[in-house]
Amino acid sequence: MKLTEERCKFTQSNDQYFFVYMLGYPMASSDVQSYEEDLKHLKAQVDAGADLIITQMFFEVKTFIKFVEDCQRYGINVPIIPAIFPIQVCNDINTLKWGSGPGIPPLKTCSAVNNFKISV
Repeated sequence: MKLTEERCKFTQSNDQYFFVYMLGYPMASSDVQSYEEDLKHLKAQVDAGADLIITQMFFEVKTFIKFVEDCQRYGINVPIIPAIFPIQVCNDINTLKWGSGPGIPPLKTCSAVNNFKISV
């Protein structure tokens, strides 16, 4: 985490060339022991010069709203952009379950996703 803060400070001292964004975790990342610890690290990164935060993906709006409110409580006042990962086929959900693991709302079957018939 310290290296990230140092990079933010460097880019801010050369701000005509760089724009810095950080990754925010609406649920605790696997690198820390708690959600609160994540927020402390994020605050340090913003204080070091991060320009905005892009969140890890999430599936429920209330998760994002809580994250924004918690960031504000910690004095984090940069823009927070929600990550978007459109689910197009059932295999996308299966990949997520084994990947980073954001809370996925329960689906009874893959047809709940496939019924939208989204084509790309």
